[in-house]
Amino acid sequence: MKKQILSALMLIATIFVAGSLSAQQPEKVYSIVKEVQSFEWYQAQAKAWKTVLDNDPKNGPGWIYYYTANRMARLTDRSRWEAGRGEYFKNLSDIVDMAGKTMPGTYESIYIKLYNNSIDYPDYEKDLLRAYELSRGRAEILDEIVLYYEVKRNGEKRSEFSKQWFRSNDIPAGILNYNYNVLQTLDDDAIILTGGDNDTYPLWVLQDALGLKPGVAVLNISLLTKEDYRKKIFGELQIPEIQFNAENYKDQDSLSALRKVILAQVFAKAKRPVYLALTTDTRYYLDADIQKDLYLTGLAMRYQKKEFDNLGVIRRHFENDYLLDYLKVNFAADPSAAVVAQMNTGYLPSLVKLCSHYGLSGESEKLAKVRQLIAAISGKAGYEKVMKEYNNCE
Repeated sequence: MKKQILSALMLIATIFVAGSLSAQQPEKVYSIVKEVQSFEWYQAQAKAWKTVLDNDPKNGPGWIYYYTANRMARLTDRSRWEAGRGEYFKNLSDIVDMAGKTMPGTYESIYIKLYNNSIDYPDYEKDLLRAYELSRGRAEILDEIVLYYEVKRNGEKRSEFSKQWFRSNDIPAGILNYNYNVLQTLDDDAIILTGGDNDTYPLWVLQDALGLKPGVAVLNISLLTKEDYRKKIFGELQIPEIQFNAENYKDQDSLSALRKVILAQVFAKAKRPVYLALTTDTRYYLDADIQKDLYLTGLAMRYQKKEFDNLGVIRRHFENDYLLDYLKVNFAADPSAAVVAQMNTGYLPSLVKLCSHYGLSGESEKLAKVRQLIAAISGKAGYEKVMKEYNNCE
């Protein structure tokens, strides 16, 4: 899934996190799901790792970092794809082929092949299981395995590897905290539509590893564009299948249109409460007919035709249900801190509503706590200029 459905929020974060333009020493390169750097930083790292591989072609981690640097450069600045392309800015499939020829059958060569290709390619399962066998407990392969068993609707296997992933401590604590609070936003039998890696995988892991809200159906909108998977999910949830010609949905623009169709179908036909994660792309629900029926309830929006007291719901979640201390204090150095900080801005719309409410109702102690949270979230996300505006809400 990380190949196709990186959250729009993670892409937006590139605006706020700048890497060193002069970085030439090879460093570990992570997906923007975990750590966000600038286009220039990824470009420099691609060049640095190319030099490493020229001198040591059997450097396994080097192939992963070289591939990842090239991939993240494309994600962080598409307008410069062609201008930046050189010997250190290769076509991704070419890197996979080079690694396969240089280090055939190794974990690293199989891993970047999996990373680069769709889950539907013929040898995917064989390669996935072989990579896991060779991984010797490396956590980076686990998201691929969890996704594979989710698509196959093998809940037992998904749970097994979700638990292993949780034990690895690979998922940043802040992202788990955020998604814990997302689950607390939902009815026990809810459907939640998500948009990316960091608002999908952690929900599955929390359900499987900690038994939290197991009845919630977590549906990634982009993953639902896979017809076989969607048919299984819609069948389980008793949602009528949408009618469309798959040949008309192959480029990015048409896939975006398909996602909107899928989202509208779930809203209209689901027999269970439906929520939309705040981390989903806003383009999917800007339609006026949909937007008027979305009610903010904390870290999600509930689709509902009848009006209801969403302020009361928001208040209940923040006062009773959410675990919020992690927003104020972080006791560990985390390379994902910037990603978590951007994700946490999802709290701000509800906090602003609460700030105004507590101000009007004269609840000064609660108002002070909300202002403290707004300041902490805004400051860590780099929103100092708007922080005062957020806090001037009574």
